[in-house]
Amino acid sequence: MLVATRWSHHPGKRQVAAVVGVPATTVRGWLRRMAERLEVMRSWFLHLAVVAGVDVTIPDTTGCRWRDVLSAVETAAAAVRSRFGPAGFVGAVTPVRVAVAASGGRLLAPGWPSAAPRPDATPVAPDAGGDDR
Repeated sequence: MLVATRWSHHPGKRQVAAVVGVPATTVRGWLRRMAERLEVMRSWFLHLAVVAGVDVTIPDTTGCRWRDVLSAVETAAAAVRSRFGPAGFVGAVTPVRVAVAASGGRLLAPGWPSAAPRPDATPVAPDAGGDDR
């Protein structure tokens, strides 16, 4: 997202590496890791948007899984902004900040996002379903 705003075309990994100051092999690893989990990431950020927002409109898929993830992150950022305002609690609510905060800074870390729900997460409508166990 940060890098995508600097070019009007798709930059190569060497160009991205030069801008962010890391080896091209690191960028290649980031891209591979993201490619393996694009749909999971899209779902994660759309879930965040629904939980954080009010009357969230889920964007249609575009046919490009990379663009769909970016759209999901932007949707999540818009939902957080609508709930907490454009300045949030600690500064401007941007897609980059939402991606970092929602992933706990682990967006590209192995094992993120976990498929299992977090045990400390508050269930949505815990009384829904009518199960009286």
